[in-house]
Amino acid sequence: MKKYLLALTVLILGLTLVACKPRYEPIINKDDFDKSWTFDNTIETTVTFAHTMGKTTDPALGQQALLDKQKDAFIKEMQTEFGWKVNVIHSQYGGFTELHDKLSKELAQGIEPSMAYAYPDHVAAYIASDKVLPLDNLIDNNDKRIAFSKEDKNDYVDSFMEEGRKYDHAGTTLSVPFSKSTEVLFYNKTFFDKHNLTLPQTWDELNTLSEQMKKLPGLPAGFRPFAYDSDDNLFIVRSAQKGLPYTNLDEKLNGEAVFDTSQSQAMVKDLQDMYKKGNITTKGMIGGYTSDMFVKGALAMTVGSTGGTTHNVPSDGSFEVGIAPMPQETKDVKKHQTILQGPSIVLFRKGIRPATEQNEDGSFDWVQPKPTQAQINEMVASWMFYKYITRAENTIDQAIGTGYLPVRNSAFDTQKYKDYIATEHTKKADKAKADVLQLAKQLMNDDVFFVSPAYPTSAKARIAVGNLLMEAFAEKGTIDRLFKKAIAASS
Repeated sequence: MKKYLLALTVLILGLTLVACKPRYEPIINKDDFDKSWTFDNTIETTVTFAHTMGKTTDPALGQQALLDKQKDAFIKEMQTEFGWKVNVIHSQYGGFTELHDKLSKELAQGIEPSMAYAYPDHVAAYIASDKVLPLDNLIDNNDKRIAFSKEDKNDYVDSFMEEGRKYDHAGTTLSVPFSKSTEVLFYNKTFFDKHNLTLPQTWDELNTLSEQMKKLPGLPAGFRPFAYDSDDNLFIVRSAQKGLPYTNLDEKLNGEAVFDTSQSQAMVKDLQDMYKKGNITTKGMIGGYTSDMFVKGALAMTVGSTGGTTHNVPSDGSFEVGIAPMPQETKDVKKHQTILQGPSIVLFRKGIRPATEQNEDGSFDWVQPKPTQAQINEMVASWMFYKYITRAENTIDQAIGTGYLPVRNSAFDTQKYKDYIATEHTKKADKAKADVLQLAKQLMNDDVFFVSPAYPTSAKARIAVGNLLMEAFAEKGTIDRLFKKAIAASS
């Protein structure tokens, strides 16, 4: 079992008593769900999938194109293998904020899709609607066609799966991984080779190297040695690497921001000094993606998401891009911390709750919704679609096509992966994606991924610490005052 030093958990919100409607206890009990669910092949079923995948100029490329290809193959296989009549309709809901807002409204109206992209704090908020489907009854379903096999359970990346099991004390699975990503260091290999520079492994080495770089001749105007593409992540990752608190949940799963400590203030002061010396900048400070600055040659190094790999490759081929692990607090691999991000998939429960009698204390017992067979079909088919699009050959297709990480270990054993890595790529973007995949495999083996405690409003804390760093760099107040302001904005 892979370690999770910063456990991702969420606040389970109960539904409050409204007028004469019963209040159901905020309990998610995976054992209450029926493992005998199966598919009735006499009922035609449609799965709806809400996501943020964009279309590319070339319709044959990008995530939507890959999804369309896999969707068509899934529909055909369900019909030929099982005789199941299944259709899949997927829709882009805009960006992640638009997706969250639109889904929240749909959940309140009872018109939600079958499945959707979701970040942990999104899932945490959706739980209050009582519509999030616990997946354990499908993972361990009596129908072996539906259930995860023992091989499946061992094949999905442990830390990716664990992210979806931190929503209650019982470890109920409420989301499953799909477009996972992490952060890596993109560097100008041509520049490094020309000046015989050594890659930094720690932040101290990064600071020393940055000072060295600034003394080199012929640097372009506005040159910066290093940039971090996410102000939010810079604070969160450095906190994790230093073992400092960020967000926390108590025994009752109530969430709060807890990052205002003397050690955290000292960390921000160090970053502020690096910025003032010209050794570091961020997306927030340059007012745009650091990848834009990097491909123009005005940056030597940038930390960014693997999902944006191709944006860090110059289209004119002006220099070769290198890929390396991001800087750490220490060279001890056992203490390395690299953020796990990217959306997972959540399925929504269908069915109506039967009425229950009121208890003496005024509460109502939690009861399982009663779905019709058509609704069971929809939930089962959604799960089968998830299983299909995360098969080894499909998850590696998505990784090669997009730069996201495969969610199954066996993806690295596929011939497609081996051929892709072995190919002498003429396109620099393909070479960069191949390098990212090789590094991702190393990071998975080293077990460096972490996620922060999340709850329905934890996104406020993320925004607040990003703003804190930008204001500290711009010297818009004392460090102590900026921390107090960020804590207030997190609630």
